[in-house]
Amino acid sequence: MGNVVLMPCRADALLFGVLGASLLRFDKYRQWLEQNDRLLQALLAIFAMSTVLFTVFFSGPHSFLMISVGYTWIAALYFFALLYAVTQPKRWFGAGLRWKWLGWLGTIAYGVYLFHYTVLGAFNLLFWSSPLATLNTIPRFFTTLVALLSTLMICRLSWKYFEKPLVDVGHRKRYVFQTTR
Repeated sequence: MGNVVLMPCRADALLFGVLGASLLRFDKYRQWLEQNDRLLQALLAIFAMSTVLFTVFFSGPHSFLMISVGYTWIAALYFFALLYAVTQPKRWFGAGLRWKWLGWLGTIAYGVYLFHYTVLGAFNLLFWSSPLATLNTIPRFFTTLVALLSTLMICRLSWKYFEKPLVDVGHRKRYVFQTTR
């Protein structure tokens, strides 16, 4: 599975983030996005509905359609969702994405990305003698739930004692960006 979800295979998702940050940094583009909320709504709806189709009809993570365009399509959905939420903060969608628990999850999201698969595999090996298990029984569901809670705890500790101190060092630096017009 790692061959289709890890960098550099998913550089497209990272570049969507770079594009979104770039669009929002410049007032001209940000204002255009703010004024064209209906276009963003339409794109968000199209990408959301088609993502549902991808997951219902081509749910295998290794299917040709998912590998060729599916993951990029899902990344585009997130791109439009974030653009809409940031440029339309008073709408229900933008307000919902500012819930406190989502902000907390966002601070540890990279750690979750890094650790979840390892922690889940370790718990499955511990209880089921295989790192990969399906959620087809109640005990396996609880194993996965405990792995999730453990992952969140590990990531919270990683954020507090490792990542945040490094971020604080970066915030003490002053960066000057030159804009071209």
